[in-house]
Amino acid sequence: MKDIMQELAEARPGHLSGAGRVGEEVRRSELGRAFSQPREAVRRRGHARRLVPAVAAGAVAVTAAVLVAGTGGGTPTPRRSTTAAPFRGDSVLLAAADVAAKQPMGEYWYTNQLSGLSFVVKGGYAITCAHMETFEWTAVKAGGGHLFYGRDLPARPLAAEDEAAWRKAGSPSISQVWNTDHYTPCATKAGSWKPDINHDKGGSFFVPGTAVELTAAEAQHLPTDPAKLTKMFLVRDVNPARAKMDPVGSKWLNDPAHVVRNASYAFANAPLPPKVRAALMRALAAQPGVRNLGTMTDPLGRRAIAFGADWTDGRPDRGRGGKVVWTKFGYTYREVLLFDRKTGEYLGDEAVLVKPGGRYRTRKPGFVLHYELLRGSGWTNKKPSPPSKLPFH
Repeated sequence: MKDIMQELAEARPGHLSGAGRVGEEVRRSELGRAFSQPREAVRRRGHARRLVPAVAAGAVAVTAAVLVAGTGGGTPTPRRSTTAAPFRGDSVLLAAADVAAKQPMGEYWYTNQLSGLSFVVKGGYAITCAHMETFEWTAVKAGGGHLFYGRDLPARPLAAEDEAAWRKAGSPSISQVWNTDHYTPCATKAGSWKPDINHDKGGSFFVPGTAVELTAAEAQHLPTDPAKLTKMFLVRDVNPARAKMDPVGSKWLNDPAHVVRNASYAFANAPLPPKVRAALMRALAAQPGVRNLGTMTDPLGRRAIAFGADWTDGRPDRGRGGKVVWTKFGYTYREVLLFDRKTGEYLGDEAVLVKPGGRYRTRKPGFVLHYELLRGSGWTNKKPSPPSKLPFH
């Protein structure tokens, strides 16, 4: 049985984890929480995932950063724009079920994701560093195989205004940023795809953040009752003894933003049938503190309907004598899930600044702290290969 602080560490937002230079195993764990597939831990199905791109050498806590050297630029990231009136989700749910039903189950399930962490540099503009793309496929049949790939993506200005400020500063190269008390490297060019070394034989799909591991057949027969899906994927059971020992930390585990985070694990990692995905969307929208945020534009320029919940200002940490204390950030942010506005397909999640303060006192509401986007996923009868085309120009 896990210690409550271990659970809290695993549930902690990836971009807030890590402080200073740490051992390689800790680095991998911290990166696992921040990077795509296994955000809250690197270990899956009993083996350690090796994050092979060079950027994995740096810890990933986000803080105010100082520019040193490297390469940046490219097409500016589209900025978000939120509609004044909430977007009605029922039609999207129905469209999602209709579109997904047209794609039959194949022999392999694949997911292609990219993630990035935002840093504010000395020039006052923001860049995306610790930038990574992953590609993973799993065979439906046990013994059919499973493979995970990763590659670095070059650092780049975060949004249009950051692109303009970067160019005004002479388009300086970006190779590392100051991160609390050490330098975090930034890739200066796109890396090549490198496969993970593992012994996973496929046949099942693990959902991080839960104890759920499903075969393809089990995934196809999941319940469509929102209440059952809530218990399975969204809300964590807390042992009464632990709740009594640490009421603050235990309550924090089922904070509305944690519920949103847990939903992202299910949408991104499991081949959910259309009716199940639609029911899970309904279950998420019904959770206390979760709001329909209208429409937004994600960093890939895709129009999306968004659901989200705000993180409170702080998190529980172990203080002196082992007592759990509340550590404040000085700012609040929002965990946001994005769905395609026309098809209802899951697009990814973002952490968005709500109330500036602390290390983000110079940023405006809406600043993206980090993102994990689903670039593509689906079924195929041929063993999948990662895309050669980069997600950004």
